[in-house]
Amino acid sequence: MARFFALDGKAYRILQKIYQLIVLNVLFVIGALPIVTVGASLTALYSMALKLDDPNTVAVAPGFWRAYRANWRQGSLLGLLVIGLAAGMVGGYWWIGSVVGGTSPVMIAVIAVYAVALLAVMYIFPLAARYQETIGQILRNSVTLAVGNAWESIVIFLLMIAVIFYLPFKYHWLFIIILLMGFAGTAYLQSWLLQRVFAKYDQD
Repeated sequence: MARFFALDGKAYRILQKIYQLIVLNVLFVIGALPIVTVGASLTALYSMALKLDDPNTVAVAPGFWRAYRANWRQGSLLGLLVIGLAAGMVGGYWWIGSVVGGTSPVMIAVIAVYAVALLAVMYIFPLAARYQETIGQILRNSVTLAVGNAWESIVIFLLMIAVIFYLPFKYHWLFIIILLMGFAGTAYLQSWLLQRVFAKYDQD
C-alpha cells in the first residue's frame, strides 16, 4: 500500500497525469480564445499530448507556450483553413443536395469525399505539432494517413465525438470532468493511436 502512494507509485502517476491534463486543457482554452489562434492552440495541445507519456515531460505550461509560439503562424493559418473548409462543406452539402437530391449517386460520392476530409482533419494539427512541414505537405499527408489508416482514423474521430459531444450530454455528471480536461483528455487518448500511425510514417 505504501508503495502505491509513493512518489513513483501508481497513485502519484495517475494524479500527476490528471493535473497535467487539467493544466493543458486550461492552456488550450486560453490560447484559443482569440478564435483566429485556435489552430495554433490545437497544434500546441497535440505537441504536448504526444509527449505526456514521456517521463521527462512534467512542466506542461512551458512546453505548451513554446510550441504555441513556434507554430503560431502556421497553426493559425491551418485553423482558419479548417474553419473555412467546414463552412464550405456545410454550404456545399445543402446546395448539392438541393440540386441533385439526397440519394443520388453524386450525393453519395460527395458524402464519401466529406468523410475522408473529416478523417484527414484529425491529422492536420498532430502533423503540424510533430513534423516540420509546409502547409501543403501537411494537408497532403493528412489525407494520405486518413486513407491509409482508415480504422485508426475512424477511432480517432469517434473519440473526439464521444468525449466532447456525446458523453457530457448523455451523462450530465461527466460535464464538469469534460469541462476541466475534455480537450486535453481527448488529444491524449488520440495520441496513443497517432503514435502508432506516425511510427509507420517515420519508417518511410
